[in-house]
Amino acid sequence: MKIILGGNHELALNVLKWLIQHNENLKLVISEGLDSDWEVNFENESKILTTKHKIPFLVGDINSYSEIIREINPDLIILCRCKKRIRPEILSIPNIGTTNIHYGLLPRYGGIAPVHWAIRNAEEEIGITLQFMSKEFDEGDIIEQKTFSTKHSTRTVNLGEKILKINGITSWEAYKKSNELGLKIFQDTFPKLKNDDYERTKQDLTKKLYYTKDSINYETDKILNLKEKSDEEISNLIRAFTFPPCQIPLTYLNNELFELKIES
Repeated sequence: MKIILGGNHELALNVLKWLIQHNENLKLVISEGLDSDWEVNFENESKILTTKHKIPFLVGDINSYSEIIREINPDLIILCRCKKRIRPEILSIPNIGTTNIHYGLLPRYGGIAPVHWAIRNAEEEIGITLQFMSKEFDEGDIIEQKTFSTKHSTRTVNLGEKILKINGITSWEAYKKSNELGLKIFQDTFPKLKNDDYERTKQDLTKKLYYTKDSINYETDKILNLKEKSDEEISNLIRAFTFPPCQIPLTYLNNELFELKIES
């Protein structure tokens, strides 16, 4: 089976390592080149691996390589945390299809920052979805999903005059768990795709919540107004904006910004 792999970040790198380890027929690896400074750099790390194993390697928008992809005529395109909309002419090329691993439970959590919004919305479970890509973002048929609980023992944030109780995991903790589950869902499902032993489930799009880029501005929204909010709402906001590589939630106390750090 001829495979093309593309995407970004730690998940894409781990999938690449797994495919190489299992001697799969990788014909091309494409890094979108959109790795964040704080994340595993898929572009750099995969370039080293593909050079060592003599696998063709490209960087950029997958859509710009349609001619090369058509020449390869892959059976399967595997995308991990792909950030670009893939054009229909690319999606129509592979015999099996184009898959993507999305860090959210579809159809409910499509779009941007699904982990953040699930925590902010007080969901009791967060999940990973392996889906076939379609011409619209996060609307393709579902192949497999895995979930994990958002529960955590009670922790606190000390505001001096008040101790806030924090119940549940943070966005950062959920992201790390999603990386683990993302690889697991791929490992479990890849043999089924290879052997044509899988099911595909159409999404009920009436249940869809879709968050766009404009739905959140981390720089401004992480400064929380704690007035007129319930303890649960405050806990959920602090958890949702706690992502230490990039940010800690803030609030104003006595006209000064105060970091809302969660303590064990």
